[in-house]
Amino acid sequence: MTNARTTLTTVNIDVQCYIASFLCPERLSALMQTCRCLHNTIQYSLCSRSGTFPLRELNQINSFHAFLRADGGLPSRAPLIKSLWFGVPEYSFDFSEEYQPSARTNAIVDTVRLCKNLKRLRVDAGSCGMRPPLLFRAILSKSPPPLEDLEVYILGNTDMMFLSRLHRLPLRKLLLRSDPCEPPRKVLTHLQPLADRLEHLSIHWDIPVKTPFSNVRTLEIRASWASASPRDVATAFPAITTLIIPWSYNEVPAGCTCAHLCECKQALRARNQKQWPPLAWTALSSVFVTNVFDFYYLGFPRPVRHLSLPANWAIPANVFPAILADAQPVTLEVRVGET
Repeated sequence: MTNARTTLTTVNIDVQCYIASFLCPERLSALMQTCRCLHNTIQYSLCSRSGTFPLRELNQINSFHAFLRADGGLPSRAPLIKSLWFGVPEYSFDFSEEYQPSARTNAIVDTVRLCKNLKRLRVDAGSCGMRPPLLFRAILSKSPPPLEDLEVYILGNTDMMFLSRLHRLPLRKLLLRSDPCEPPRKVLTHLQPLADRLEHLSIHWDIPVKTPFSNVRTLEIRASWASASPRDVATAFPAITTLIIPWSYNEVPAGCTCAHLCECKQALRARNQKQWPPLAWTALSSVFVTNVFDFYYLGFPRPVRHLSLPANWAIPANVFPAILADAQPVTLEVRVGET
């Protein structure tokens, strides 16, 4: 044991970090306590992986808060944290005090406030009543972190005014998740101050915008193509290279049979095909589709290099050939086993 420990502590620090990359956070924490020599190396390795696993329960968040040494005494580890992920908690049936939304929300906000060098933050759906305005007040403090990547769940009845204040952050990637049945309104309008900065955006489309998001290259868009105009969407995002069509509750339209789509949906597809500008999305090279019907209704008339589709046998047989004729992909990925 002595020789093994000596070997581990005398090898190059890059080798130590490589070995540490194979260990789970619990084992890293235990290894960090074995000796002073490994303490700093493992500490940096553990902090660098903080956003790769979700902090779900209140006791996990409190334990992480204690790990940051926020209470004074020893030097704080908070400046080493670059990424955080708060997952959806698994509620207990006794609804004990440990699972109260207010306590967990306060713990999340306190943790975010401490991490002044945070570059990536993810707060999943249903995160115990966490509302974006409360979270963003912690982010947009007197000295906001250099946050570049933000993923957050927004309730449909949330006031979107707080989005306009995100221009104080150097955001490049913004993923706004929401309930497909109750999407937020006027999101893009309030994001206009970020129009020349965002490179990756996930939103629910509702109304056209005046200033195009000319730097967005990856777009994940949810839309009702019965009301949304492809011309308006292409004008708002003129330079995308990757398009993502996520899942929605309207996967199978009313009146759809195993053989054919209803006439109104066919008319919607024909209308959208006519609305595409001739030079729209010429840079688009990759399309990842979860909602096959949405992409079908979109009627996108541009060849792409790569197309990824789910193998869903509930989809009528005439839909896939029509999509392939539209996109004319060089490479086709069919994902089997998705639900």
